[in-house]
Formats: sequence, structure tokens, C-alpha cells
Amino acid sequence: MAVYILLMSISQLFLGRMADVFNRKGLIIVGSLISLAFLALIPEMQNFWQLLALCIIGGVANALPVPVASAPSVEEGRKYGMGSAMRVFNMGMAVGPLIAGLILDFVNINSVLCFGAGIGLLGTALFMWFTR
Repeated sequence: MAVYILLMSISQLFLGRMADVFNRKGLIIVGSLISLAFLALIPEMQNFWQLLALCIIGGVANALPVPVASAPSVEEGRKYGMGSAMRVFNMGMAVGPLIAGLILDFVNINSVLCFGAGIGLLGTALFMWFTR
């Protein structure tokens, strides 16, 4: 996972410029769908090298939605207050791992990844609905 985080961090420097050039909504949707595919494919990897290759591809691909999604968050923050915007974002960052831990305790790691992909799909669908 360190390769994933490292490549995602480096790639954001370059892919972040796309938020200013291309349609943000489309980039967020495409990036979210790539993230869902990444999560769904992790359990299918049979060895270290497959997982490493997936993490390399996923790290670069998942760098796309992060800076692009940050721009609307700042815009909404200016409208409603940055504290309110960040509270919603941080609640997701706190609640997600708690739910994942419970699923891991009661089921298994593959279920955590599938649950994450399902929540991501729900979030992408809600984003598409509310930004139409």
C-alpha cells in the first residue's frame, strides 16, 4: 500500500491541473469509478506482483478524483463555511474505518473491500444525482 499512497501523492501534482482544464463533474465520476474498480479487484489478486501492479495503476488512477473533488469542497465551504464543509468530510474519514473494522471483525477482509466499493458506488450515484 505504500506504493499506492506514494504514487497517488506524486500523481496529484500533475493530475490536479486537470481540475482547472476539464469538466470537474466528469473527472470526479471517472475517478470514482476507477477507485471502485481498484477496490473490487484487490481480492482477486493471486500474488504479490499482481497486487503491486494493481497498486501502481490504482495509485496513479486514484490521484485523479482527490484534487478535482477538493475544488467543489472549497466552493461549498465558502458558501456554508469551511468548518461545515470539513466536518462532513472528516465525519466520513472517521466513520468509514469504524464500520470497516466492524465488518472485518464479523466477516472478513474481502467483505470490507466490497463494502467500500458499494459505499463508493452509492456516493458516486448520489453525486451524479445532486449535481445534474
